[in-house]
Amino acid sequence: MKISYLLVCLFTVSLCLNATPIAVNNAGFEANVLNNGSSIQSISGWSFSGVAGSFNPTSAHYPGDVIPEGNNVAFSNAPTISQILSTALTANTTYTLLVDIGRRLDNPAINYSVQLLAGGTLLAEENSLSFNAGQFKTSNVTHVTSANPTQLGQQLEIRLVKFAGGQVNFDNVRLDASTTTVPEPGSFFLLALGFFMAGSLRSSRTKFSS
Repeated sequence: MKISYLLVCLFTVSLCLNATPIAVNNAGFEANVLNNGSSIQSISGWSFSGVAGSFNPTSAHYPGDVIPEGNNVAFSNAPTISQILSTALTANTTYTLLVDIGRRLDNPAINYSVQLLAGGTLLAEENSLSFNAGQFKTSNVTHVTSANPTQLGQQLEIRLVKFAGGQVNFDNVRLDASTTTVPEPGSFFLLALGFFMAGSLRSSRTKFSS
């Protein structure tokens, strides 16, 4: 029984998703070295309009050591911070975009959206987290492509959107692409042989014990 269970596990693993990180430029917003409490209206690798930039928070903004990655975050008082990636959309792929979002201690409730696009077309977004003052939470955006998606081959884009009310902080942007690995025919044969041998062994043990 244990042998059969092990073989089933091996078969399942052989069909698992292999996650590959996609490069995001200045993903932690650490490109600019800033003093504590200082900010600059510049975010290397990202585009924005209006009042946005890089910010090094202090304990007056977030209690303790709660900054998710490094010292800096991105701040936005304006609509959108965005980056068009060098990676294109592929078929039969699961994309997972993770972004840490923060609400400052001195901020009212925040309104945001984390978006994944391809060729300028919105694929998926997340905008439903609620925050206590001085807190970061992780936004999770997932999109699964079909065998022939409309935006196939078009460049991926990340948008960090701020809506009305206060300032939103973003940090630690990660994007993974996962594809299914199918075993070679020879692997299927070996797995089938293993199942047969396990069944024969279990049958022999049953006869012997009776």
